Amino acid sequence: MKRKTYLVSILMLMVFYTFAISDDRDQQPILLEKVVKADTLSLSSENSNGIDRMKLLEENEKALFAGFEFLKPINMPEQDKLKLHYESYKQKYFKLGLGSIDDIPLLYKSRVNLDAIEKFKSIGIDLYNLSHNNYSGRHGLPLKPTLLFSQVVVLGTVVDSLNYPFYDVTYHDSYVIKVDKFLKGQDYYKTLPDYIQIFTREGKKQGKDGEILKPFITPPKTRGYEINKQYVFILGKPFYFNQYDDYKKNVLDRKDKKLSERDNYLKKLFEPTSFEYISRSIDYLDSIQNIVQKIEKFNDTKNFFKRKD
Repeated sequence: MKRKTYLVSILMLMVFYTFAISDDRDQQPILLEKVVKADTLSLSSENSNGIDRMKLLEENEKALFAGFEFLKPINMPEQDKLKLHYESYKQKYFKLGLGSIDDIPLLYKSRVNLDAIEKFKSIGIDLYNLSHNNYSGRHGLPLKPTLLFSQVVVLGTVVDSLNYPFYDVTYHDSYVIKVDKFLKGQDYYKTLPDYIQIFTREGKKQGKDGEILKPFITPPKTRGYEINKQYVFILGKPFYFNQYDDYKKNVLDRKDKKLSERDNYLKKLFEPTSFEYISRSIDYLDSIQNIVQKIEKFNDTKNFFKRKD
């Protein structure tokens, strides 16, 4: 019996490593510092192992539409038309025979053009292969699909760093970025922001009793950012399942009350200018711009909601 790979979706899994990318001919690899966010954790089994993939798909669909409350393209249709469009997209995904069906919302959020599969393959992005590796791969995603699945890519300068040590929150270190140039994702904003904020799981945090725990140890090259240094940031906006109820109770339902430092953290986390960073690069702006342009030529993102099955 062939082994099948089953997918258990989790909100976020940070995989840290240094990887190499190459030019279009896969020669002369260029080293980049990389931190990849994987929305998935894969398990291998000969049977379903009790995993209901359709149920996981339904849960991820709820997260998809909830996430649009906090970051959505400005040309996104109204809810009724949006859901019809999504159902058409889902049926097309099934017909194409792609794997990891519970990751359909991931591709939809990234507005991936399913009509461009062969074109993507010509530039080194094989969606069939990626789908059978749960869109995360054994060691995370290479740069090209990471750029395809990202929502926003900016060239920016780090101007400030913050720490949120609260033991019951997801992120601890955060950085304020002055946006020098948008490379992708301009269509999420009517007016482009001058600053964005990125959040990481690293940094000082408290235990339940208030004691300071040792920071999560990461390789020196991926630990923190330098103030006043410019980077290319590849960004995503996950939906924070484990903190939404907290956010609603302590922020949305308390608009007229003064927020605590912790609740201000939650408020900031859900703003459309706040992201979890997927990857960063210091020296290869031209390479990344080139890849983004090639992807966009085939993906035709601006017409995503106009396409039908």
